[in-house]
This record gives sequence, structure tokens and C-alpha cells, in this order.
Amino acid sequence: MALGKGSPNLKESNPIAAAEYAVARDIEDVLPFAWWLSITLTKRERIISDVKKSVLKKTHKFSTRVPKDAKEAGRTICRSRSQDVLG
Repeated sequence: MALGKGSPNLKESNPIAAAEYAVARDIEDVLPFAWWLSITLTKRERIISDVKKSVLKKTHKFSTRVPKDAKEAGRTICRSRSQDVLG
């Protein structure tokens, strides 16, 4: 399989999309993709994991969700009071 002139630019500009495309088209064994595909997909998983960690740091404290604003805090308090009454 011969790749066109646009392929190196695609791999450089958006490597994760190019790697996902290669896997979807079942061409991950082709030489231009074979050597960097596993590295790129591993980087993708690391990026996703880091984003999840940063979101949890901002939204949770001691395994409890921290409200973003007063409105959300009021809903949380009402929800906890109704659960106390019910249970």
C-alpha cells in the first residue's frame, strides 16, 4: 500500500486520529503504521487517563463530589436531606 504525500502530514498533525483510522481499516500491519501505532495508542490512553485524573481533582474531594456553584450545592443538600428522611 502506497501512501500519498498528505499522509506524513496527517500523522504529524493528528497522530491519534491517524492511528484510530489505521486500526479501523485493519491496516495496522502496513509498514508506515506498524512502528508507531502502538506508541501512539499508548499515548492516547495516557492522555485520557491524565484528563480523567485532573477532572476528578477538580470535582471530587475525599471521594465526595464538590459542587461547582451555590445552585448545585443547594440541590445536593436537598437530595441528602431527602435521603436522610427516607432512610
